[in-house]
This record gives sequence, C-alpha cells and structure tokens, in this order.
Amino acid sequence: MQEESATHSNFEQRVLSPAAGLAALFVVISMSICLLTAILTGMGIGWIVWGMLFTPVLSLAAAILGYIGLRQCRKPKYAGASLARISLFAGAILTALQGATVLTFVGTFASHKSTLRPAIESMLSAASQGDLQTAAATMTRADASGSDEQRIGAFVRILESEIGAFQKAEFTIAFAIESRQTIQRLALNATGSATMPTAPPRPIRAVGLSNNAILYITLDEQALQNETVTVMDMFAILPSGRIVTLRENGPSADVVRALGANPEPALPATPDP
Repeated sequence: MQEESATHSNFEQRVLSPAAGLAALFVVISMSICLLTAILTGMGIGWIVWGMLFTPVLSLAAAILGYIGLRQCRKPKYAGASLARISLFAGAILTALQGATVLTFVGTFASHKSTLRPAIESMLSAASQGDLQTAAATMTRADASGSDEQRIGAFVRILESEIGAFQKAEFTIAFAIESRQTIQRLALNATGSATMPTAPPRPIRAVGLSNNAILYITLDEQALQNETVTVMDMFAILPSGRIVTLRENGPSADVVRALGANPEPALPATPDP
C-alpha cells in the first residue's frame, strides 16, 4: 500500500519538460508569423515580409528543443514526450520549407537589385538622353515592324510624357507587392481563358521628375542565368491608366490582353501603302 502511494505521489509530481514546452511555443510562433505575413502582405504591408527571414531560425530552435525535450523526458520527473516529438518533427519540416522559401526570396530580390534594376536604369537613361543605339543594345533583335532604336525611343517618349524626365529605376519589397496587386486588379477584368506565361514579367518602378510608372519586363531567361539582362519586351502602366507595350505583337501584348486590357504599342505598325 505504501509503495502504491509513493508511485502515485511521484506521478503527480511530474512536470512538463521545459525544452518540450519551449519547442511547442516556437512552433506556434513560427507558424503564426507565416500566417500573419501572408495576411498583411495581401493588404499591401510590405515590410512585414522581412519577418519571414526569422522563421527558419525559430523552427530550427523548435526542432533542437524538441530533441532536448525527448532526452529530458527519459527522467521520471518530466512529462511531455509526445509534445517534444511533435515539435521536433514539425520544427524540422518547417525549417526545410521556410528555409527554401527564404533562400528563393533573397535570391530573387538580390537578382533584381544587383542585375535587373541597374540594366533597366541604364537602358532608359540612355534612351532619355537620345542615345538610342546604346539603349537598344539591351534588347533582342527587332522584327520587321520597326527597329529597336525606334521602339525604345517611342516607348521612353510616351513614358516621359506622363512621369517627366526619367530619373532612376527602383525595386523594393513594398514595390514588389504593389506591382503584384496591380496585376491582380487587372486580372479581375480578364474574360478569356488566357493565362500568364510560365516566366512572368519582372516589375521595375520607373521614377520620373514628376511621377512614377510600373514597368513589367519580359527577359531572356537563359541569358539571365548568366547574369546578362536581355529585354525581349516590356509594358508600362502609366499614371493615366494607359498600358503601353514596347513591341506591337510581342509577349507583353499577349500578357496585357490576357489580363483583359488593351495594349497600346509605342510604335504603331505602319499601314501598308
């Protein structure tokens, strides 16, 4: 009888493993940050995305603490082995998924900042200053409906007619979210079955002396893998709401039509005599 009472007393005195409890807490916090980030980015709050950078650290800590919790639970005084085990596996899975997401995000952001943005800024600056040959060097070869120099010259003239003299190109987290929301709003008008291309256009903000415009640029993806920016086509959403494409019937025109809008080519086709 005394032995049963002692065993019962020991059972009642067992406490939750501190490591198991912390592991479960870190899993909940990590998943909550992911959910909160998804909600707030959808509302256009761009800075919250940086919170995602810390989630793999929390998840990894949860996995480590889960393992420690399992070892603690080998002692009779500690309970929570199941909680520690769940936290270990959940933390490991979240670390892998969040880590891959963060690496992709950082890589894309760095590529835009270090490769795409400077190339587009140089291209538009050259065209703005009248050096159309240099500006066109970034583009793929033109088709028969007009030269690259004529196209980029006409495109920049229309762009500057609404934003003023071109100053610089920008790419930030907040702008990336804004550009995505702009495309989503346009897509609400789509009536056909057309879809966006596999490699969607890359957004860049064109900053002028008096206003800004959003550029969506279609690149040669193979060249981009070698850190070479080659512009196949692009379209601009101007402050007035006009959507101007670099090429008359290029990939940008297809994208704009797929979004339910009417593309306006910078260089209209010359009618046959």
